[in-house]
Amino acid sequence: MEQLSDLDVQSVSQSLQNISIDLIISGSIGATESIKFIRALRRLGATVQPWATQGALQFITPTAIEWASDRDLRTEFSGRNSHIGQADLCLVVPASASIIAQIARGETHTVSSALALSYLGQDKPVFILPNMHQSFSNSAPIAKNLATLSDDSHSCKLLTPRVEEGKIKYPSPDRLADEVSHLFCFNQKKILTTLGSCRAYIDDVRFVTNFSTGTLGTKICRELYRQGFYTIAVCGPGSVYPSGVSEVIHVETNADYQRVIEEKTYDGFIGCAAILDFIPKEKITGKISSQDKMPAIKWLPTKKLLSAAKPTSNIKVGFKLETKKDLAAQTKIAKKYIERDDLSLFILNFMNQTNDTSHLSYFFDKKIEPYKVEGKTNIASSIVKHIKRQLKLTT
Repeated sequence: MEQLSDLDVQSVSQSLQNISIDLIISGSIGATESIKFIRALRRLGATVQPWATQGALQFITPTAIEWASDRDLRTEFSGRNSHIGQADLCLVVPASASIIAQIARGETHTVSSALALSYLGQDKPVFILPNMHQSFSNSAPIAKNLATLSDDSHSCKLLTPRVEEGKIKYPSPDRLADEVSHLFCFNQKKILTTLGSCRAYIDDVRFVTNFSTGTLGTKICRELYRQGFYTIAVCGPGSVYPSGVSEVIHVETNADYQRVIEEKTYDGFIGCAAILDFIPKEKITGKISSQDKMPAIKWLPTKKLLSAAKPTSNIKVGFKLETKKDLAAQTKIAKKYIERDDLSLFILNFMNQTNDTSHLSYFFDKKIEPYKVEGKTNIASSIVKHIKRQLKLTT
């Protein structure tokens, strides 16, 4: 891995690649989270130019902001008209009651409000994160200002704060960066992803299952969300679950998965869950006593969930886990699955190559020509790129 300098960040996504952002930091205790937020935006590929009000500098230093952004901090008007919005996106994060009032009333006597209003005047997006005590936001004048900003322009949107202890707080900087990316890239397409494991009950307390942590599925959902998709995550039992996506549905059994897959409407489907191929024919009521002889279990084959998925745009991604690595055999497997389930993409994994540190997958499209993708972050990115190509969302 290439050695990063102290000012560099490690890329986790290209969802904001080549996107320039003016970030206004206002006077709120939430300003202390700006360092992590700026770095999170940069990890998505964005270039961030920081601005700060005098109130913000009571909570955070210019040195820290400049280190996080690798840019000089701007705080005043200049003869170069830098307060005229020239980037792709303006963020007011955090936004105090004071700067919200200035923007809502169209006041341009501060550089920060002038910058935000310049973006709105050009119909460029402005995203605002309210950050204040709830007693402020509940007051009629401030509530009116918030309503004005959220309703007055399609280009102005309010970001989602964390509400607790009677305060409208700064959320997780990473999750906030994801929400910014989602809103900026929003494309109205819905993708349903299954992830995690699956259970089939022997009695009321015992069950059989497939092993899956849900880590890869979670990464896929998070990247879909960053890229602007309405992301439906159908999660079986696992140790990792997606958060901050559009919709999360928790399930346990094959029947649960199938019900959701058949009830929902979606443009694309990704079948990442470890679904059971066989389940007990009957479930025993109660608990089998440890003093009793374990009854013989009769097994039934399950329905293939890939065949139940009916995406409206015919985008369907399937996964399969194998134990033996054989190029000729895996090509035959891929061809069979692509033809049988009308897959747009088939991904083959092998048991000895699916750990979290070095996950290797083999991708097959309808041409049945395999290519390797290594690392769960890269696998998630490659799947989303495939979906965007199929939907013609890439230029």
